[in-house]
Amino acid sequence: MKTRKIAITFLSAMLFVSGFIAQGQAAQPARAKAKEAYLPKKTLQLALRGYEDALRVDLSSTIATSGVFQAMRFKLAYPNLNYSKIISALIRVSLQAEAPELRHNAQVTACVMANPEAYLSAEEIAQLSNFTEETREDFFALLNAKVLKTATK
Repeated sequence: MKTRKIAITFLSAMLFVSGFIAQGQAAQPARAKAKEAYLPKKTLQLALRGYEDALRVDLSSTIATSGVFQAMRFKLAYPNLNYSKIISALIRVSLQAEAPELRHNAQVTACVMANPEAYLSAEEIAQLSNFTEETREDFFALLNAKVLKTATK
């Protein structure tokens, strides 16, 4: 069962990446118009389900951390989809995960995902879209700084 869910998550991520490669386009800022037109809605829904599955607390913290990171990047790339299930999964991870860093990253990501415009400018959204798995610690550090800055205003 776990192997199947991991495979779905991996395939969803690959579909997401292949959409960019097939179109020969790089990730664009979240406010770009009509950008969801080049991936079918069914594919986008499958990707959302895969990200939701990756945010299970019974999976390893590495997989869940990657799921948090990829789900937020997906939100930045496709802002007009319904992310309510992903946000609920992030909140669940922030309350139940064993790793403190994962709980913190999930909580910050849930805050930003619920309302990215409250925390991020268009330039920051574009900057966050350029992070990779290798630089996800910097990604979470930037998100955390934005949430703290907004909270202290």
